[in-house]
Amino acid sequence: MEEKKIRGTKPPCYWFDHSDVIISQVSWALLEASLWSIAMIIDPLTNIILDRNVLKQAKKQVKWIYTKSTEIAQFFVGSFSKRKKDEKEEKEEEEQEQTTQLELITSIIE
Repeated sequence: MEEKKIRGTKPPCYWFDHSDVIISQVSWALLEASLWSIAMIIDPLTNIILDRNVLKQAKKQVKWIYTKSTEIAQFFVGSFSKRKKDEKEEKEEEEQEQTTQLELITSIIE
């Protein structure tokens, strides 16, 4: 049986007949890409774990991020919290009481 060489675009039946080759090539390409992705993720992690200087710097950065994120969270929670507003109102009331007490004391002394 002779196969004809087709020039130009290949007909759809060609791809159907040779689908096993295409599927195997795509499967190997997927496996290769997956392995490279895993290697690219593991490489910096091993550098951080095995190199002491990099590990110290990474710990400093993680601590800094943690402290800054807690500061930001406390700022937003504090600026919108009801308790902070209540504290402000209590301070204002105390100041008013103090001024009225001072006025009473000064009026009694005069």
